[in-house]
Amino acid sequence: LSESSADEAPANLEGIAIHPMVSEEGIQVAQCLYDEFGYSYINDLVYYPRKFAAAVQSGRFACYTAVAADGEVAAVLSLTTDPHLPGTGEVSMGVVRKRYRKASLMTRLTEAVMDHARELGMTSVFCRPVGYHPYTQRIAVAQGMMPCCVELNHVAADLSNSYGDEGRRHHTFCGTLMLRDVRRTVHCPEGEEDVVRTVIRNCGLDRDVVPSTDPAPGTSTVADTDMNRILKAACIYIDVVGEDVGEVLRREHRRVKSSL
Repeated sequence: LSESSADEAPANLEGIAIHPMVSEEGIQVAQCLYDEFGYSYINDLVYYPRKFAAAVQSGRFACYTAVAADGEVAAVLSLTTDPHLPGTGEVSMGVVRKRYRKASLMTRLTEAVMDHARELGMTSVFCRPVGYHPYTQRIAVAQGMMPCCVELNHVAADLSNSYGDEGRRHHTFCGTLMLRDVRRTVHCPEGEEDVVRTVIRNCGLDRDVVPSTDPAPGTSTVADTDMNRILKAACIYIDVVGEDVGEVLRREHRRVKSSL
C-alpha cells in the first residue's frame, strides 16, 4: 500500500452507492484504512485483502462500502461478530476518505449496517468511537445507542490518524443498542450492584439483579484470552465460571503480562 494522492483532489459526490463489499474491493478497503491509520489500525486483518475478503465471506465481518460512480471506494464500515458474544455485533472499521467527507456517507453506511444486524436477528449492537472524533459519537447517538462505559487509554499511543493528536493513548467510549429485549437475570458480585444497575439503566433496560453464588465444588473454569499486540492489551473471556476461577484469572494475567 502507498499514500493515495487522489485524496487531495475534489471528489464527485453524485451517484455514490452503498452496498455489501465485493471481493474485488478488498484492496481499496485496505487502502482506505491505510490512508487514515497507516499500518497502526487495531485489526491488521484488513491489510490482507484476500484474508479479509475470506473473513467477510465466512460471516465474521459484514462489510459495507460507499462506492463512487467511477468505482472508487469512498468509505467503508463493518459489522464484526465475536464467538464469545453470541447475538451481538460491533459497528467498526469506519473510514471515509478525506475528499468524500461531509457527504453523510458514514450515516448512510451506519443505517445499512444496522439494517443488516436486524435482518440477522441480532440481540444488540455496540460501537466504540474514539474520544477525539465527535462525529462518530453523534452518529451513535442518532442511532439510539446508549452510553454505558469509557475505556481509558484503550487505543495505543502510536495509532496514526488524520486528526492529529498522536503520541499518547486515546480513550474510547462504548454505546449499546438493544435490538431485541431478551429477558435475563443478572448475577452480580456483592458490592457491585450500584454500578451494574447504572449500566443496565443507561442501556434503557429493566433487569432483575440478584447476588451471585459461589461455583459448585470441583467445577472447572473455561476461559479464553484474546491478545492484541497493536493495542498492547488483552481481553480475558470467562465462558464458564468454575471453582478455580480466581486461579485461572491470575494465570492468564501473568501470561498476558509476559507476552505483551
